[in-house]
Amino acid sequence: MSIWCINGMLDSTVGVENGNDVLAIQEMTRRTHINLTWTHASDAGAQEQFNLMLTSGDFTDMFVNYNVNYPQGLDYYIDEEVIIDIKPYFDTYAQDYAKIVAEEDNIRKAVTTDSGYVPLFRTINTSIQPTYMGFTTNQYYLDSCGITELPETVEAFGNMLAAFSEAGFGSNGQLYTSGGSNGMDSIIMSAFDAG
Repeated sequence: MSIWCINGMLDSTVGVENGNDVLAIQEMTRRTHINLTWTHASDAGAQEQFNLMLTSGDFTDMFVNYNVNYPQGLDYYIDEEVIIDIKPYFDTYAQDYAKIVAEEDNIRKAVTTDSGYVPLFRTINTSIQPTYMGFTTNQYYLDSCGITELPETVEAFGNMLAAFSEAGFGSNGQLYTSGGSNGMDSIIMSAFDAG
């Protein structure tokens, strides 16, 4: 089976230079005996490379393409037989998925096109995803300032930064954040309903 995807899933720093280097893919291959051949597109030119593949008519068996758009919409590509409608295969191959889609109206709308096709498997979250972003700082700074609990409010966060400054850490105080362009949107801005 051949798969087209962007390079964003690769990470050579941990030895993932090809989709088959991913441990989950290796386990899936072991269980299914289906070998995968990958075409990795550069992140920067992914949309153009994807469009060229579609125009050529010589496409892979599967597309893993977050951040890539279908210019004419998914219904068009199903009608043109570039993508298959997987809905007819639910009863045979995806009964659990079909049950969730049938029972949850908001999920059905999210996975179904305007023409009633189901062109892909979407991730269906059945519980709220826990927080995975936020700030990290230097434990030495916390210990030096006598801070034993991480701040949970904007005021406590400001007090922590003030304590760092008063302790002489000043602009050298390490504060790492994730999210947005500077990380502060997920920590501070959301407290003011201004994401």
